[in-house]
Amino acid sequence: MKKLFLLCVCLGLASCSSKPPPPSYVTYPTPSSPFDVSLNRELFYEQGNVINTSLFGVKQVFYGSESDVNLAKKPSNSPVINNIISHAYSLVGKPYRYGSESLTKGFDCSGFVGYLYGKEAGIELPRSTRQMIRIDAPKVVSKSKLKPGDVLFFATGKRGQVSHTGIYIGNKFFVHAANSRKGVRIDSLNSGYWSAKFLEAKRIIE
Repeated sequence: MKKLFLLCVCLGLASCSSKPPPPSYVTYPTPSSPFDVSLNRELFYEQGNVINTSLFGVKQVFYGSESDVNLAKKPSNSPVINNIISHAYSLVGKPYRYGSESLTKGFDCSGFVGYLYGKEAGIELPRSTRQMIRIDAPKVVSKSKLKPGDVLFFATGKRGQVSHTGIYIGNKFFVHAANSRKGVRIDSLNSGYWSAKFLEAKRIIE
């Protein structure tokens, strides 16, 4: 009787200490794209329309349907824009560092955008987001008319003033140097946070 009691206690303790099973994911094939090699991405779809993807080993989280993350095979007809976007992909996972635009030290948001446009297009952009949004760009673009390469501006503070920037890469996604915790990453413009913080976009290259 005692042995049976001890056995029941042990089984009970084992069941209490056992961890719940990890969430299951369904893997979706990624589309063929010239950027697949540099992205090295794996897509997963989970209940609640949350998509996890691995970019250079950096875990990202996107909100939307599986089809939302299928980035365009050819983002732009402009070779310069394609080079900017391809270069941006290669920097995903780099650290965020305020006041920096360095491959070794990291980037802040405006430094990241300025670095890419300087390297790939030979265009020198102002160093701060407040100066950058005031440039005389060829075109100011609404959210519904965005094209890959457009520079996005956001108001992430309480005063509603421009304080953040990134580059649109197509299919409602943009790449940016987010913050000190997340570094350079890709986010969805359709997410509640970024959609609400969006101010305007400028097309630097037609």
